[in-house]
Amino acid sequence: MPRLAYRCTVAATDLGGAIRVVYRLRSDAPHRRWHVRMRDRKVGFYAGVVRTDAAGRLVVRGRTQDLKGTDLLRVRARNLATGQVCAVSLSA
Repeated sequence: MPRLAYRCTVAATDLGGAIRVVYRLRSDAPHRRWHVRMRDRKVGFYAGVVRTDAAGRLVVRGRTQDLKGTDLLRVRARNLATGQVCAVSLSA
């Protein structure tokens, strides 16, 4: 199976006691399933399988408690067909 081209980004918004996380992935293949995991300091707060749209894009939103100190947000998506991984992290 050929390797896909893809790109992913993550953004976080402080909600005063919570953090909203938005993960975006762009792929050159439509309707592909990706397993997405979101973690804050190794504690998971989102996990699920999401399918890219007809343009090869997907958006996943999650929310986690704002921990004392610096939060280390990590998002990892794995393409279920190819095994390719797109991972990003952000300190908030």
